[in-house]
Amino acid sequence: MKRLIGNVLIVAMLAVGVVSSFAAPHDPPLQQIKAEMTIMTGRVTHVSDHSLAIKDHKGDTHMIKLSDASMARGLKNGDRVTVAFDNGKVASVRKVSAYSPPAGSHKSM
Repeated sequence: MKRLIGNVLIVAMLAVGVVSSFAAPHDPPLQQIKAEMTIMTGRVTHVSDHSLAIKDHKGDTHMIKLSDASMARGLKNGDRVTVAFDNGKVASVRKVSAYSPPAGSHKSM
């Protein structure tokens, strides 16, 4: 009797293992792709059609390769710019204009 119960339990455990292995797919888990956006602000020290040199707030100069010459259009040495990178590639270059308050907005106290 013990032998019969033992054999039935073994068969039942094997059957459950086989059924559960068919029920669960063995596809590798999907990996989420992390998009990394980075922004850098600095002063332009060199402009060409396909690259910019920018000095950051620490004084370090960075050479930036542009995918499109139109990104450098209108930029000149000394301009303050913000460069957005998407996964290591330049997504946009924007000239940062200096803030000037509207005329008559200064009040004396």
